[in-house]
Amino acid sequence: MTLPQWLTTIFVIVEYVMKIIAIGVVPENRRPSSSSAWLLLILFLPVIGFPLYWLIGSPWVRGRRQKIQEQSDEVIKRHTEGLPLVPEGAHASPALERILHMNRALTSMPCMTGEVLGMHGEAAET
Repeated sequence: MTLPQWLTTIFVIVEYVMKIIAIGVVPENRRPSSSSAWLLLILFLPVIGFPLYWLIGSPWVRGRRQKIQEQSDEVIKRHTEGLPLVPEGAHASPALERILHMNRALTSMPCMTGEVLGMHGEAAET
């Protein structure tokens, strides 16, 4: 085999290894639509898709975005700290209470009934 044939063979092998790795790694911790889009890009255009995925495809929040998320969580906690875990008058099983507790710990958002107590006519009133 000549050098160009060896290089072509190595390129094809590396490309297939990248595709197999992508099938195992990309769908983890992301929505099906997002993982499908990344997989299609990687499978059809691996030379472009794989580096793009490693640059911007992380499902984790880091750096500046993490600080902004923490600040918004603190604002939500301050405004909702007086609200109970389960809304008044609502009944929750022990399993649902554990889910509600986990939701409150992860998102700082309380469980709400969806009852509308008032309407504001202007955006500034909200």
